[in-house]
Amino acid sequence: MEIKTPAACRTYVEAELAAFTSAHPGWHAARSVLEPRDPLSWTIGLDTPVSASWYGVQADMNRRELLVWFGNHRTGAGSIHWIMRPAVHVAFDDLRPRSDAVGLPYSLSDILGEMVNSLGNKRVAVMRYDLNSESLT
Repeated sequence: MEIKTPAACRTYVEAELAAFTSAHPGWHAARSVLEPRDPLSWTIGLDTPVSASWYGVQADMNRRELLVWFGNHRTGAGSIHWIMRPAVHVAFDDLRPRSDAVGLPYSLSDILGEMVNSLGNKRVAVMRYDLNSESLT
């Protein structure tokens, strides 16, 4: 997919997040206010009153990719503790629509859908993209 400017990236990601949240009731997405370093970042969470976990989507225009972080964690009395989490790297060139026939034709909303659907998988020998857990580390 041709994403050449930050404005084009924002338009693409926000349209994909709207498609994702409309297809997955209970999930919400918004521009991230917790990560002030990058204006092209969003959070995706599940509407539960006890959950303080979420996925993060961050655009890296220099590397021409989106990073889907597995989550950050809020702990303590109003403080935020960042925990390093793995991320799925999605190159702009791998997103649908592609100009060639190589690769799988996925959009960002398709990828996010696979990630949240994996949360229903048992942990034994099955790939699972967990939201950040309530770990103390």
